[in-house]
Amino acid sequence: MLTIHGLRFLAASDRPLYERIFWLVALLAVCFYMFITIAAQIRKYLNNPVLMSMNNEIIPISKIPYPAITFCNTNQIFESFANLTYLLDKDTLTEEESNILDASLTLCSDYKVRYSTMMESKSFNLATNRLLLEVVIHNPAETPTAYHAIASAEKDSRTAIVVTPKLVLTSDDLKSWLPEERGCYYNHERKLRYFKYYTQNNCNTECEINATLEKCNCLQPHHTHLHSTPVCGGFAMKCYVGVLYEALDDFRSSHCKCLPACTELTYEVYSYKTPRNFQYFNLTDRMIPLN
Repeated sequence: MLTIHGLRFLAASDRPLYERIFWLVALLAVCFYMFITIAAQIRKYLNNPVLMSMNNEIIPISKIPYPAITFCNTNQIFESFANLTYLLDKDTLTEEESNILDASLTLCSDYKVRYSTMMESKSFNLATNRLLLEVVIHNPAETPTAYHAIASAEKDSRTAIVVTPKLVLTSDDLKSWLPEERGCYYNHERKLRYFKYYTQNNCNTECEINATLEKCNCLQPHHTHLHSTPVCGGFAMKCYVGVLYEALDDFRSSHCKCLPACTELTYEVYSYKTPRNFQYFNLTDRMIPLN
């Protein structure tokens, strides 16, 4: 005897026709919903066969590589040489001003400065009386990029930085799976040209390098490159900007396919600042202002 509620009413001859039709429609709707749910679960499993879970096991700090720390001075251009805020706000530039702007943008086209950001904010004022250091905390196997955790240390302030490592490991049982199925690459599965170790950041950086070289026939000064590769000058800045904001996404999807590494190490950074005017303190007596 079936226990599905309503099914027995379909064969009951003493039931009115409209009631039997109602139960038929209800049962068909339930079966249709059941098949849709099962198909969705199967599709979800096929698209995401790997389950991510948090391991609460405590790992000694000695087992985690010490992060690389990169200091970068944002004051790379003296205001007496070029007031970039003034030049970017001008509608028409002279030939000399255009050359100065091209040279300045080439110098500042490192990992933390993007041309469109300067054009949108109009506040790229590198005044010499304000010292700002950017501290980049990153995987020692990677070069610093704008995608890494960045903290800033300003003049006349005390900055405390808290670094929390995040380590993602993948079970060895998944080595027989295809990278697309497990969603990551083991280090031996994907070799990079400019980096010894595979990480997703290194792959994205190399993808940007290859796209820039293909579109502009040169590389930016901050790019890792071979000695024989030409370095872009100021004339190639527009080409590089076009690569970053137009061609790079298509290039990544068609050429790069930068999946995460199966062993991925990243660092979360929190910084705290307190004002401190150091010019009023010296080494011998911290309560006496300097003359």
